[in-house]
Amino acid sequence: MAMVPFIRRAGVVAAAVLILGLGPAARSDEPAPPAGVVVQFPKDLTANTAVRLREAVKAPLKRYQAYAQRQDAKWRQEHPFKLLCDFNPEGRADATGDYGVCYDLAKVLLELQQNNHVTTRAYVHGDVSRNAVLPVLACGDIVMSSEPPAHIGPIADSDRPLDEAERAAYATMARDRFPSAIVRKMYERDLAVVKVSPAGPVTDFWVDEKTAAENKLNPVGRPSGLAAGTVAFYDFDQAKEYGLLAKPPAPQNSRDDALKSFGLPGDAASYSLTDPIIANQIKVQGDINGALSEDMKHRLDAALGANTDVLILDLECGGGDDHTAYELGQYIVGLKARNTRKPITTIAYVSNSALDTSTLLALACDEIVMQKGAHLGDFEAYLKEHPDRLEPLRAELKTTAENSYYPPALAEGMADRDLELIQADDGVVWTAQQWANLQRHKPGGAATKIKPAGIWLKLDDAEAVKYGLADRTVKDYNELCTQESIQPTTIEGGWLKALADFLDQPWMSVILVMIGVTCLIIELKMPGASIPGVIAAVCFVLFFWSESQLAGQITWLAVLLFVLGLILIGVEVFVMHGTGFCGISGVLLTVTGLALVAFGKWPQTTEDWQGFGLKLGPFSIGIVVSVILAFVAMRYLKHIPFLNRLILKPPGEGGEDGEATTPEPLQPELASLLGAIGVAATPLRPAGKTQFGEQFVDVVAEGGYVQPGARVQVIEIEGNRVVVKEV
Repeated sequence: MAMVPFIRRAGVVAAAVLILGLGPAARSDEPAPPAGVVVQFPKDLTANTAVRLREAVKAPLKRYQAYAQRQDAKWRQEHPFKLLCDFNPEGRADATGDYGVCYDLAKVLLELQQNNHVTTRAYVHGDVSRNAVLPVLACGDIVMSSEPPAHIGPIADSDRPLDEAERAAYATMARDRFPSAIVRKMYERDLAVVKVSPAGPVTDFWVDEKTAAENKLNPVGRPSGLAAGTVAFYDFDQAKEYGLLAKPPAPQNSRDDALKSFGLPGDAASYSLTDPIIANQIKVQGDINGALSEDMKHRLDAALGANTDVLILDLECGGGDDHTAYELGQYIVGLKARNTRKPITTIAYVSNSALDTSTLLALACDEIVMQKGAHLGDFEAYLKEHPDRLEPLRAELKTTAENSYYPPALAEGMADRDLELIQADDGVVWTAQQWANLQRHKPGGAATKIKPAGIWLKLDDAEAVKYGLADRTVKDYNELCTQESIQPTTIEGGWLKALADFLDQPWMSVILVMIGVTCLIIELKMPGASIPGVIAAVCFVLFFWSESQLAGQITWLAVLLFVLGLILIGVEVFVMHGTGFCGISGVLLTVTGLALVAFGKWPQTTEDWQGFGLKLGPFSIGIVVSVILAFVAMRYLKHIPFLNRLILKPPGEGGEDGEATTPEPLQPELASLLGAIGVAATPLRPAGKTQFGEQFVDVVAEGGYVQPGARVQVIEIEGNRVVVKEV
C-alpha cells in the first residue's frame, strides 16, 4: 500500500507538545497505546512486502509517538516503540533471492530505526538464506531459536555470487553492529575467518586471515565452519559464538520467549504480511442522525467480524446532529481497542459530497485522504442553524483530534470564528495565544497567520495536507484504491436502514398515510372486519417510526411492533374473540419485536440464523411454559384456599361463605325471547346485536363467530345475558 512519510505528522505532533509544554498535557487516566507490534513476513518476500510493512507500522507508531511526546524525556527514553520481525511464521523457511526486494525491505527497517527511533529485532526460528538475510541484518539485533533449529545463511555461493553493489549493501548492514567477516563468510566461499584479540584498528574478535596478517594479529581460534572452501550456514550456537545475536544471547524457542525477552506483552498486536489484505468499504451517505449511526455501528461490527485489515469510510454525508457524529466517531476510534490482536487501519475518504459534521468522522480515522475539491470544516451554515451547539462542537472537534493525534488547534478553529491560528516555519499550527506565549519564553522563528479572527475555518484538499490534517489528495475513490493496492468489498447497510430510507421517501409517506386512513375508515364503517384495522395500525406505526428521530433504530421499531402485537392480542381475547386474524397478527408482531431486540438485526447468514436461534430459543421456551402455567393456574386456582378469592364465581356456584347463590331473575321483556328466532344485525364475536321483529337485543353467540344476517335462535337467558346459536 502507498506510504505517507512518518516524519511529517509525527514531527508536527512532537514539536507541538514538546516546546515549553504548550501542547496537550498528559492525562493521568489516559491509557498508553501498545508499546510495539509483531510483523510476520511471508516466506517469499515480494515488492509489496516493504510497502505493507510501512502501512502496518504507520498507524500504531503514530499513536504511540503522539502519546510518548506527552510524557517526559526519561519515559520516552525508557519506552521506545518496538518492532519484532518474525521471519519464519509457523517455522517456514525464507530463501528469497530477489536482491532488490530484500534491499527495499532492509531500507524501510533502517528508516524506522533512524528516523522514528523504533527499536527493531529479527526473530529467526527457521532457515533464512540467500538475500532474505539482508533485512534480518538490517534489524537492530537478532534472536534465534535452538529448538526448533534455526539457521542464517548462506547468502550466495559460486553459482550465484554477489556483485559489488550487493556486497556494499551487506557491508553497510554489518557496520558497527555485526562482525563484518562473519557476514562476508555467508557469501565468500574462499574467505577464512579466525578469532583474534582485538588490537589497533581491529575492533572485532573475528577477522579474515588477510586482515589478521596485515595487522600482525595472532589467531586464537580457527573454527572449522569458518575455514576457506565453504560458505557459512550458522545455527544458534554458532551465531551466539560469532557475535550475531542480541545480548544476552539466550535461545528464543517460542513466540512467547521472543516477546518476553523484547519487553512486549504476550497479546501484542500482530500484523501478518503473509495473508492477503482484507479491505472493506463503508459508504456513509445522508444526514448523520440516529438511524445512520445505528446502521453504521452494525456495519462497523460486520467489518470487524470479517477480519478487516483496511477499512475505508467513503464520506458523502453531513448535517444532522453533531453530537451523534461525535459519538459515532468515538465508536470508530474504539474499534482498535476491540481488536488488538489484528489491528484495523481506518481511512477516511472525504469526497466532494462530504459536509460539516462529516469532519468528526474523518478525524476519528487513522488517515484522511481528500478528493480534489473536497473540504473539511465549513461549519458556518450549521452553526447558524444550531447556535447553541458552538461550544459543544468545539470541544467535540478538539477531543476527536486529540484522540486520533491530529492538530487540535486546527479542529478548534473550525468551530470558533474568533480563534486566530498561526503556522510556525516548522509546520506546527498554534493558536495566536499559544504562539505569543512561546515567543515570550523563546523568541525567534518565523510564522504565518493561516486564520485571522472573524472567519470560519474551511480547509480545501491542498490546505488540509499542508497543515497536517490530511495525508494526501486523490482524483477519486479508484485512485485511492490503486495507491493502497487494494480492492475493497463494500459492506452494505442492513435491511432496516434500507426500509427506513424507503419509507422516508415523500411519496411513500403519503402512501402509508393514505392506506392507513382508508383502512381506518373501513374498520369504523364496518366494525368487526379486523383486517383493515390491523393494516391501518401497522401503517401508522411504520409512518411515525420512519418520520421520527427513531428511524432506522431497531430497538424502537421492535418496541413499537411488540406493543402493537400485545394490543392486537388483547383485541382478539377481549373484544373480537373467535376471528383469529388479530390474534395471529399480534403473535407474529410480538415475536418479531422480541427477535429484533434479542438479536439486534435480522438474520442473513447461516451464522446469523444460528445466533438468532440461540437468542430466540429461550424466549420461545418461556412463552410455551407461560401458556402451560396460565392454563394450569386457571384450572386449579379456584381450588386453592385464599387464592380462590381472586376469581369471581359464576352465578349459582356459591359465594365466599360457600353457600349457593340465587340465580339472577329473568327480566320480563327478555323472558319471552326464549326459543325465538332472529337475524344477526352485527357480527357476533361472540357478542353483538340480533334483531327479533322490530326489537334489537344484545346477545352472545354460542360457539364463536356468527356472520351478520345469519338466523339465530335464543337457547338460554340468564338475567340480562341472552345466548343464541346459529340455525
